[in-house]
Amino acid sequence: MEFLKEKAFFVGIDSDGTAFDSMKIKHTFSFIPAAIQVFGLEDCEEVFREIEERINLYSLTRGINRFPGLLMTFEELKAAGYGTEIQPQDLKAYIESGYPLSNAGLKDWLAKSPSAFGQKVLQWSELGDGYFEKLTEDIRPYDGVAEAVEHMRKAADIMVVSAASSKGLEKDWGRAGLTEKVNFIAGQEFGKKAQQLMYAKEKGFTGERMLMVGDAPGDYEAAKKAGAWFYPIIPGMETECWEKLREKYFDLFVSEQYDKDVEAALYDEFIRSLESGKRS
Repeated sequence: MEFLKEKAFFVGIDSDGTAFDSMKIKHTFSFIPAAIQVFGLEDCEEVFREIEERINLYSLTRGINRFPGLLMTFEELKAAGYGTEIQPQDLKAYIESGYPLSNAGLKDWLAKSPSAFGQKVLQWSELGDGYFEKLTEDIRPYDGVAEAVEHMRKAADIMVVSAASSKGLEKDWGRAGLTEKVNFIAGQEFGKKAQQLMYAKEKGFTGERMLMVGDAPGDYEAAKKAGAWFYPIIPGMETECWEKLREKYFDLFVSEQYDKDVEAALYDEFIRSLESGKRS
């Protein structure tokens, strides 16, 4: 399947935490239990949980790829005097290797750089994915997502831009009845989010006619690399943000009045929310 340009405007939409209420499920109920089990962190479970959630959900690193997020968690855990037996040097080596930060990329790296710790990281990642898949079998999009997508597709081509697997994205968006409302679903197999946006841009869009909708600073950075605008979905205010996008900001975008001042005001509110560390 190939993305084909049909309209003058483009909207990229992140999935986890932006369109679907899945970020807390992913970390609190999937990857944290998997880490405690695989790495034997029962003695410091409470501390590990606090650090992992803060890094991945309630700070400016929200939305970070799972592997750098795990490394940051281990480093902070050890700095606090816990998990001193964990030696994550091989995880750092993989992250810095240039291999894709995905299960497939880790497997390819392990084939050339055998590592017992790397194998445990892979076990953790796959176990977390398994927990997440079971817990999100009936996951629904945030209120207002379907209405906003229906409104935006009248004037814009819409692409799912996500670091999740395409298979999982197709399942989630299909179950929600949204697959037929978007033009293309791009997952981790299409590269990082900035690469996915550049793939769309190469179809003939100009940056000022591209909008990225996301819930993490990394989504903003991806948008800027592609020269696109960014619209934030603020954690804890998802329904309100989607309503405002449908009722006001998308129309500003297609009338080419979504400018630096509008984007900056929204982004500042978004960053202040993340800096507060508020847990919804």
